Amino acid sequence: MTIKLIDSWYDEESGTSYAKIRTDYGEFEGWSDLHEEDADVASRYAGCQYAETRAVLKYMKKRIKILAYQIQALKNCQKQLEGRASYNPSSVESRALRKQIFILEAERKDWQSRYNSLSEKLLFSMNNRNQIVEKMIADKKKGD
Repeated sequence: MTIKLIDSWYDEESGTSYAKIRTDYGEFEGWSDLHEEDADVASRYAGCQYAETRAVLKYMKKRIKILAYQIQALKNCQKQLEGRASYNPSSVESRALRKQIFILEAERKDWQSRYNSLSEKLLFSMNNRNQIVEKMIADKKKGD
């Protein structure tokens, strides 16, 4: 898995941030808009980070979807085999098929967990940005 940031910008007038990433599954874009109540702590870095995180979340969602398609295809194949009179659940082929389904399901579960974690992290950082900035300002005043 390689994720590379290929473009990002921040428009100060509108408060819009944009990021574009390139991955093994193509290119994904993310956007972030500055809310009026956050105008006093506006940051091009935070906005672009939020936009990049949203692009990464889109990538993860696509990857999860593709894994789900792969799992479903293998399960359909398994059903076809099970319907044959000559089906042997102990055969090397049947066991390999079940193992591959298990591996892909574990991978999908792992990616879903990563997606949920990153999504929660994004919400937490956006919701707590004001407190973080206020703490940084207070710490800087203490140091002066």
